[in-house]
Amino acid sequence: MKIFNLLILLMISVSLKCFATGQIPDSITIKNIEYRLHTNPLKNYLAKINWQQPDNISISTAN
Repeated sequence: MKIFNLLILLMISVSLKCFATGQIPDSITIKNIEYRLHTNPLKNYLAKINWQQPDNISISTAN
């Protein structure tokens, strides 16, 4: 039991010093220009070129 408590204490103390880092953003290449993707970067571009979604599209968050 003493070893278990020591292990728990060790895990808690190690986890307090861990920090998360940002993930590498996705990118897309359009006409040989690479753009970094963040939240909704294409919304303005798609409106500018008057892009319409296809009729047979399926919208899902599980891409």
